Amino acid sequence: MKKLQHFLLIASICLAITAQGQNAKELEKEAQSYLQNGEFELALSAINKALEAEDLNLNLYMIRATIYLAKNEMTRSLSDYEFILRHESENPAANYNAGFIYYSLGQQSKDEYQIKRSCEYFVKAASFGSKKAESMLSKCK
Repeated sequence: MKKLQHFLLIASICLAITAQGQNAKELEKEAQSYLQNGEFELALSAINKALEAEDLNLNLYMIRATIYLAKNEMTRSLSDYEFILRHESENPAANYNAGFIYYSLGQQSKDEYQIKRSCEYFVKAASFGSKKAESMLSKCK
């Protein structure tokens, strides 16, 4: 009897984890749909719910960073890109986008440090094959 109870407990935990994963996937699709339609607040709400279920899913952070970028919330977007890069340093899109944000902030504030920082990200992204990053390297001279 105890073995059966133990088995049922493990099975129910596995089912709960699987259901959460499916729910996060559905929320991810919902967020992307809202994002494409320009409904940024709804997209952000959906992606944050997905992150509650899968808080280490780097793809969800990429989507949220994109939403923040679309809302012109540069520092929040940058925070997500840097989180991604702490876990996946060779991500060309995250490197390029972090560089783009540093470059934009540096241009706005005339801050040479931020522009220099952007170039570091562009160099990394270009080394991982980002053509967009290669084109930005000309601004780093």
